[in-house]
Amino acid sequence: MADTQDSGPSAPLMVKVWDIWVRLFHWFLVAFIALSYLTGEIGGLDFTVPGTDRFISNMNVHVLSGITILGLVTFRIIWGFAGSTTARFRNFLNGPSVILGYAKSILKGPVAFFAGHNPAGGAVVMIILAALFVQGGSGLFSQDDSFFATKGPLAFLVTDETSKEVTGFHKQWWEYAIVTLIVLHIVANLFYWLIKKQDLIVAMFTGHRRLPDGESEPKLSFAKTGLGLAIAVGVAVLMWLIMNAEAL
Repeated sequence: MADTQDSGPSAPLMVKVWDIWVRLFHWFLVAFIALSYLTGEIGGLDFTVPGTDRFISNMNVHVLSGITILGLVTFRIIWGFAGSTTARFRNFLNGPSVILGYAKSILKGPVAFFAGHNPAGGAVVMIILAALFVQGGSGLFSQDDSFFATKGPLAFLVTDETSKEVTGFHKQWWEYAIVTLIVLHIVANLFYWLIKKQDLIVAMFTGHRRLPDGESEPKLSFAKTGLGLAIAVGVAVLMWLIMNAEAL
């Protein structure tokens, strides 16, 4: 009789949870928020377009970065209705009792596995999207009084006084709302990684998560890449129209 050999423990099952569009949205958002911070708080990114005499001021870059963030958020809102299972709002939005119950469970032991956003994370996602939409929207009507004065693409629709008031709100909203949400988001992900042993960060790069032992593989559907591309192009055209509204 032939000897049987123990093949050892099987490799953990990795399941796809995030489509390419959610991942691109997330990391592009990180990059452009960082760019907006650099241009809005630090500066020094003025440059002349190579091969031309066109000068791009630091605040010109800030406006372009802001409109890109607004476009990304707009795309994500649409994708929340038309995208893959884990991207759809209806699959991760819950009532206050569910969110509170999940928050309490975090303190008691191992947390339940969710292929996409958990109840608390889903609520935070919606808050972040809303906060960034307000930030980007207010930026459209703001103005900068630096040496190279710059106005938002829709500032021409309001009075100079109103534009300055909106600018003040735009700056305070960043300092008190956006920065707070960024810090909480980072801390929450580190908490899950270091304390709860759920690596949510790597999954946003690879699109895959390890399925816990005893957990059945989730039944997920993923939207076609072409649909995301079509939505992205449509949003890009909308943002271009906003950028050039005064000249149209």
